[in-house]
Amino acid sequence: MERFWNLIYYFAYRGDYKLHLFFNKINPILWFYRLNYFKRRFTKQGIDDPIENINKSFKKLDGGISSFRAGGFMILLSVLFCFGIGNICIGILRIRDFNNNIFILILPVVLLFNYFLLFRYNKYLRYFKEFEKMDKVEKKKWGFISLITITGLFIFSVCSFIFMDYRV
Repeated sequence: MERFWNLIYYFAYRGDYKLHLFFNKINPILWFYRLNYFKRRFTKQGIDDPIENINKSFKKLDGGISSFRAGGFMILLSVLFCFGIGNICIGILRIRDFNNNIFILILPVVLLFNYFLLFRYNKYLRYFKEFEKMDKVEKKKWGFISLITITGLFIFSVCSFIFMDYRV
């Protein structure tokens, strides 16, 4: 379970970083950095290539922007799974008077779940090194499995609303 969750986290991180690189190509703000005025200004501040510095801040494994986003995404996936289970239980048990504040109790459980599987003792860094060594075919296979898992969790969460029975 821990390895699989770290695999999903790894591919969420890689997907976010690749999405950032894609948006670099169409980001109009980055075009200004290529003007001579901005180049001179950045060299005064000791920055040779601002776009490269931005990319490095996204790529850092132990505190980069893509790493933070992927961590938040993993928490979102866990919350969606718990909401889906909760909605199905509410629908099966036919609970009419349900206090939605109970879902607030899910958040600490989800945070602890992700902390122990991903972030405790920086486990994800060890797994990232392992996953970087995978060959290209293996990465494609697990990337596809991660994409299916992420999509399945979103679909499961949305479809769980079918089980809720709120008749007025």
